[in-house]
Amino acid sequence: MSQPKRGKVNINYKRCKGCGICSSSCPRKVYQYKKIGRPRVVAEEKCTACMLCQYLCPDFAIKIEKIISGVVV
Repeated sequence: MSQPKRGKVNINYKRCKGCGICSSSCPRKVYQYKKIGRPRVVAEEKCTACMLCQYLCPDFAIKIEKIISGVVV
């Protein structure tokens, strides 16, 4: 049985400079990052809403919304 999604990832690409910290810090590998370009969310269903990427983003470009019982809070 798969784990229920616990986080909704929002990236503000106007703020993101493409440093890759979100990708390297995510324990669940929610992001994919290539050296040229910006990160993209490839496995949002794996997000546990640990908020690590949001806290470490130097540009405040990531916002994680927690999902409880299917409702974004």
